[in-house]
Amino acid sequence: MNRIYITVFLLGLMVILSSCRGNSKNSEKVVESEQISVFENKLVYETKMPSPSTEEPMPLLILMHGYGSNEQDMVSFSKALDPRAMILAVRAPHKIAKDKYSWYNLDRNRNGVKYSFDELKESRTEVMNLIRLMQQEHNIDEENILVGGFSQGAIMSLALSMKHSDVIDGAMVLSGDLYDEVEAEMEGMLIDRGLDVYMSHGRQDKVLPFAEAVKDIKFLKSRGVDVYEHYYDSAHTISRDNFVTLSHWLTAKIND
Repeated sequence: MNRIYITVFLLGLMVILSSCRGNSKNSEKVVESEQISVFENKLVYETKMPSPSTEEPMPLLILMHGYGSNEQDMVSFSKALDPRAMILAVRAPHKIAKDKYSWYNLDRNRNGVKYSFDELKESRTEVMNLIRLMQQEHNIDEENILVGGFSQGAIMSLALSMKHSDVIDGAMVLSGDLYDEVEAEMEGMLIDRGLDVYMSHGRQDKVLPFAEAVKDIKFLKSRGVDVYEHYYDSAHTISRDNFVTLSHWLTAKIND
């Protein structure tokens, strides 16, 4: 899948999204701390701390990139999101090629695409363990733990939030899919009523068809999940309008 390139319009978005930056006074010291870390020799992630710095409980947002990409896509993404959140841009554990990674293997052939759900579950466990580590080491707002991603990262976000809705409060699903195996896991499972899901999809998406997204949303709503769906006349990408809507949803979620 193609990497997403949103950096081009991020500067313009800064003006639009300035309302998301809370009520910080000009006299406050702005601290923007980013560091690269490795968790259990498996997950590399880059951290963006809240700005301005705070001693109050912090929202936590985990961002996951798409297939064949890396965490730097999400680092660019994070710079225009609500600055009150502690944001981790995480690199998937499986290396495909130089600077290209995946959360689980994909096998393309004439019959379509096959995926390894066992590898998905392993990656899901690793990300969940990372979330628990952040809860232990930082002053995290337990009511504002969110995950999000694009394409394969969006698929991971859905699989993670449905499995752990007792911990995760929100999911940002950008051009993703709800696998049949995740639906099967949800049978007999109680989904926490506090879980909110933002889902967006392009009507012209040829990678993950739009019709599947509509079906997924219908299923999630039938299970009592609060879904905020947004559709765009775009392909397998994140449009400017989509990003703005997502950003406002995230800020409203943190404010709730």
